[in-house]
Amino acid sequence: MTSFHLYSLFFLFVLSGDLLSQPNEEIIIADINEDGKLDSLRTFSESGSGFGQKKVIFIDGKTGERHQLTTASSFGSFIALIEVPEWLAAPEQKALLAIMAGKILPHLSITPDPSLRWIIKGRQSRQQPIDHPHFDLVFDPSPPWLSTQFYLPESYFLPYGKGTYVGEVPTGYDSPEEGLLVYYGHNHRDYKQRSSGEPYKLAAVSGLEGKIFRTQHGLIQKNEAGQHRWIFVTDATLTGAPDKLRWTSIGKVEIWNDQLLILQHRKPVAGGESIFLIDLETGRTAQLHNELFSGPDDFLTLQVEGDELLLKGTLPGDSKEGGTFHRFSLAALAKELRDFL
Repeated sequence: MTSFHLYSLFFLFVLSGDLLSQPNEEIIIADINEDGKLDSLRTFSESGSGFGQKKVIFIDGKTGERHQLTTASSFGSFIALIEVPEWLAAPEQKALLAIMAGKILPHLSITPDPSLRWIIKGRQSRQQPIDHPHFDLVFDPSPPWLSTQFYLPESYFLPYGKGTYVGEVPTGYDSPEEGLLVYYGHNHRDYKQRSSGEPYKLAAVSGLEGKIFRTQHGLIQKNEAGQHRWIFVTDATLTGAPDKLRWTSIGKVEIWNDQLLILQHRKPVAGGESIFLIDLETGRTAQLHNELFSGPDDFLTLQVEGDELLLKGTLPGDSKEGGTFHRFSLAALAKELRDFL
C-alpha cells in the first residue's frame, strides 16, 4: 500500500464514475483496463444480524486472472480495515483500484477528520492497568483545540499504515499493517436525522449548554474563544460499543470541576454499561472498574452529590429504586487520572 500515490488515487476515484454501473447493477462488461479486451467487474453484498460484507471481483478479459477487494464490518464498529492485495496495490493498477473501491466504499478522503483522529490517538495511547484500584483502561488522545468550522463527518475511506496521514491503526487482533481504512462517520447521526435532509444541529448536554455537545456516539467540547474539540467517541476496539451503532451509546453526562463523567450504554436490553472519566484540561480518559459497583450486565445509575460520585448497578428487569450506592471521592479519582503514568 505504501506504493500507490494518494493524490492520483483521489483524482482517479472521482473520474472513474463513467465506468461504474448503477447502484442496483451487479456486473459490468467493458474494457475496464483499456487493453482491447472485454473485462468483467462483479459486485456482491451480504449481511447478517450484526455484520455486512461487500466484495468486488475484477476478471481480466485478456489473461483470465481474478482480483478481489473485500470489505467486512460489524454494525457496532465505526472502523473497517481492508487489505489491498499486492498486485492491486501496485502503482500501475491505481486506476483499477479506484474503480473497484468506488463500487464498495464511500468517498475517498485525504486526511482523517478530528473524530477519527481522536479514536486513532486513543488506540495508540491505550493502557490497561492490571492492579489499579479504580481504572481498568486509560488512554490519552490529546485532542487539540480547533478554530475551523465544526462539522460532523460522513462516511469515507483513506489509506492507513506507515507513511500515510493516518499512520498505524492498532486493533488488538491480527490485521493488515497497511491498507484502506473505512470510517462510518454517518453513524454520529441517528437514522431520523440522516433521512430528514435538514442541516444537523448539535444537541447540547443538559446543564452544560454552550460547553459540551453530543452526537449519538460522541462528545464535543467548546470554549469561550469559539474553538472546539472532540473529547469522546465510542469505538468498539477502544471503549467498547453497542452491538449496533444505530443504538445510542452516550447516556447521562455529569461534570465536577474540570472532570467529565459519562455513562456509556452498550446494549439496549441486556444491560452492560460503563463509566468514563475525562480530564477536560488534558483530554486524558479512564474507564472505571465495573466490578467496583455493578455486575457485567447491570444497568447503571450515575449521580454526582457534592464532591462524591455515586454509582449503583441494577439487573435488567429489576427496579432502579432503592439499592445501595457505591461512593467515590471525585477529588481522589481526578488526582489518580492526572497522575497516571
